[in-house]
Amino acid sequence: MSNHTVTVSNGTKVPRVAYGTGTAWFKSNANELDQKLINSVKDAIKAGFVHIDTAEMYNTEREVGEAIKQSGIKRDELFLTTKIYKSLQTLEDRFDEQLKDLQVDFVDLYLIHSPYVNSKKYHGPGGDIKEYWKRMEKLVSSGKTKSIGVSNFQIEHLKEILSIATIKPVVNQIEYHPYLLQEDLIKFCNDNDIKIEAYSPLTPLTDKKGGKVEAVVNELGEKYSKSPLQILLKWSTQKGAVAVTTSSKTDRLKESVNIADFELTNEELEKISDAGRGTTIRKYWADDISN
Repeated sequence: MSNHTVTVSNGTKVPRVAYGTGTAWFKSNANELDQKLINSVKDAIKAGFVHIDTAEMYNTEREVGEAIKQSGIKRDELFLTTKIYKSLQTLEDRFDEQLKDLQVDFVDLYLIHSPYVNSKKYHGPGGDIKEYWKRMEKLVSSGKTKSIGVSNFQIEHLKEILSIATIKPVVNQIEYHPYLLQEDLIKFCNDNDIKIEAYSPLTPLTDKKGGKVEAVVNELGEKYSKSPLQILLKWSTQKGAVAVTTSSKTDRLKESVNIADFELTNEELEKISDAGRGTTIRKYWADDISN
């Protein structure tokens, strides 16, 4: 089990590497259980993952719940994150359904998945994003979630939340990798003690536009006897982020949680960042969020 954690503003320790059930595991039909995903989540837990990330949008909460049950892991040994998006207007009722699907009494972290619906900020029945946040705060008071946060929020949206928050977001989960540095947003989050969770952290290995980052990562991999995957995850975590990654391959799962035994120098971190500057790759929410 990895004890590689980051402490968020409310004192909670969040495991630095999370197993994500979006991207390749995303399902259009929530009613069909994906046995491959159940097995993969079980494999991830066996490999050492203690942070599992899911979401209403992914339609994978039932699989995660079943995998947790079958794995036999104790609830207090697991950090569980989920998110709400399409059902935000019925937040409280939908959250109870999510807990039922996950087969748990509470989650460790609950996120608003996006400030947008079809490229427009939430302003529907039930109120705007500020009102939704106040309702999120009540879920903390109820004990059904230990912490709350956001995902895909930009500075303008975070300012809206912070202007009324009694409990501020502990994290902002965003697409973050050397080809999408988002440095102004990162600085704002750091200044306001909002930790970054990085999804798609391995983009330079899957979308080799220009190949500059891959070349640096390969060089450092040879130096430290680590895989390119491990170098990129280490870059994310040393930059202060929680890295949300996934794989159906057992060896890659083991690699992902085996990054606590080496450190990149500040110069090496910056070399990776510099290699990504000048090339922008955004894989998700591109229609809603400007680069």
